Amino acid sequence: MDFKTALSDDVKIFTNANEFGESAIFSRSGKTVNILLDKDQEPETGRWIDIVTVALSDIVGIQVDDTFTVGTTVYVNESIEPIPQGELMCSLRVRKQ
Repeated sequence: MDFKTALSDDVKIFTNANEFGESAIFSRSGKTVNILLDKDQEPETGRWIDIVTVALSDIVGIQVDDTFTVGTTVYVNESIEPIPQGELMCSLRVRKQ
């Protein structure tokens, strides 16, 4: 197994809903994807914002206003460009609808 394959397997474990992740329905594809929900503090304002971290392969074609639905909570993507987290994952700024 090469390093990239091993890393891809680690991403699946890390985002697994039985581990650290959450299952969410991604509106663009209608498929269930695994995400990490977190908060981050904006350096300029000190305001806390919601962040979704997800595998890049799960959000092909993502656009502003696409959504992630976790249970009954809807998170709306506000990021024009995903923020890369290595080669396989990215983070997106989202807001609760």
